[in-house]
Amino acid sequence: MVFLLFILFINNIEAQKTKNEIKLNLAYVPLSAFNKFYNIDYQRILHLNHAVGVSFGGAFKFNSEVGTELGFIGVFHDIVLVPYYRYYPFSKIAKPATGFFVEGNLFFSYFPHTSQNMFGETFDKTKGKDAFHRGAGLGIGYKSLTSKNFVWEFLLGFGGNTLNGYPRLGILFGKRF
Repeated sequence: MVFLLFILFINNIEAQKTKNEIKLNLAYVPLSAFNKFYNIDYQRILHLNHAVGVSFGGAFKFNSEVGTELGFIGVFHDIVLVPYYRYYPFSKIAKPATGFFVEGNLFFSYFPHTSQNMFGETFDKTKGKDAFHRGAGLGIGYKSLTSKNFVWEFLLGFGGNTLNGYPRLGILFGKRF
């Protein structure tokens, strides 16, 4: 009995080894040159066809008042957090959570009332008030997994929030571990 439990435990550890993914959204990389907006995605595979994850995006602003002696010192502003659930209807046992998927997501964002555009001009985005938005949306996409556990993913979706709508798009590259 103990041996059987040990074998099940070892198999569970082996199965757990590649159930996590970390990805960078390359669709925002050209924009990050202007507004320093970055988007990172973490996903946990729950089962052959099911996964949950969270996408974190934010614009990084260097804080010159703090000083440069410690290197990159700054704050994130325009923060976006998108938890999601994905269903992969055609996923195969050899490569779980791959192929075509549908996604349901929630959207949470915080925008300070002032911001700078890519030319460094300050403007008031939310009429003098900091803004917190929330919403829900749907998306579709396709994920490919290489033999070295590198992940390519394409995503397109849309949702509605308290102001209007938000796009959910991406070309993501990352690693499954």
